[in-house]
Amino acid sequence: MNCGRIATPRGSRPLGGRAMGALYEVEDGVIVIDEGGVILAVGPRSRVKVPEGADELDAGGMLVVPGFVDPHTHAVFAGERSFEVEHKVAGKTYLEIQQMGGGIHHTVEATRKASADHLAETGKKRLHEMLRQGTTTVEVKSGYGLDTENEIKMLRAIERIKAAAVQDVVPTLLAAHAVPRELAKVRDVYVQMVLGEMLPEVLREGLAAFVDDFAANESVPAGRIALERARDVTIEFDREHLRQVLWNLLRNAVRHARQEPGGVRIALNAYGDQVELNVSDNGPGVPRAIQGQLFEPFFTTESKGTGLGLYLARELCAANGAALEYVDDMQGAHFRILCREVTTAA
Repeated sequence: MNCGRIATPRGSRPLGGRAMGALYEVEDGVIVIDEGGVILAVGPRSRVKVPEGADELDAGGMLVVPGFVDPHTHAVFAGERSFEVEHKVAGKTYLEIQQMGGGIHHTVEATRKASADHLAETGKKRLHEMLRQGTTTVEVKSGYGLDTENEIKMLRAIERIKAAAVQDVVPTLLAAHAVPRELAKVRDVYVQMVLGEMLPEVLREGLAAFVDDFAANESVPAGRIALERARDVTIEFDREHLRQVLWNLLRNAVRHARQEPGGVRIALNAYGDQVELNVSDNGPGVPRAIQGQLFEPFFTTESKGTGLGLYLARELCAANGAALEYVDDMQGAHFRILCREVTTAA
């Protein structure tokens, strides 16, 4: 309530070019948001009906705009390089500045020396300042470690920031940001390190961290979800898309599994370049009569369900060149994601 002015893009689709400047502006406006955070109405106070008993947030007569989405940020690092501005003003090239001790390798060296605690604390301060400037979703990349130990250290710091942040934080591994100085003459060696060492380690830590995060957020007792891996693999799949798919599958599995340790299982198996990611439970399974409808939009057996969860999960898999299928093995419900392994061959 009490929005001095609301300014928001018109329509419900992403806009580009000049269309981004066509704003819907409202004086003395009201925004109605439901308990799930979905915006139900935006408009003048005189025309928008506010539900009885709704909690009111006073905007203090200020301007209200949508939060900014800031991709490709490097909010976690050590070794700031403000001293380079003087050199740039003096006409020095990036290569010359690098030869003078600046450039990316200055930051890499400082980041490698910094502790995960230092990276997390300084990163939190940067995200707090970004929030003050209106950023509500931020992608934070690694890329200043340039070896397995330090890239993982950066990602762990980013995960700590994500857990404490008000914003939506999307971590990204950017190990190929640059070639480390010590491998500058053997670039292929570094490429093989990224593919064969870093990516499998990130996937291994990511799955374990994901299960912990899911259990904490969904109030699942420790030990209910078992994680099994045949070997380390790197798969072709957008990290956030995979997270959404697995979250949906796990939520269904936990709902239907028996209340006992290991009742839900995630199993990662690889056969040649084919990778299987299985999510199963020891519940009653899905009746054969409705298995063919599982992935249809709006199909649901739950009174409060939308029927979109499995449909969207399959669409996200398809967008990543993967497939999602139901396996009728008569041992509870079993969903399988089929995707391809990233090979390290040159």
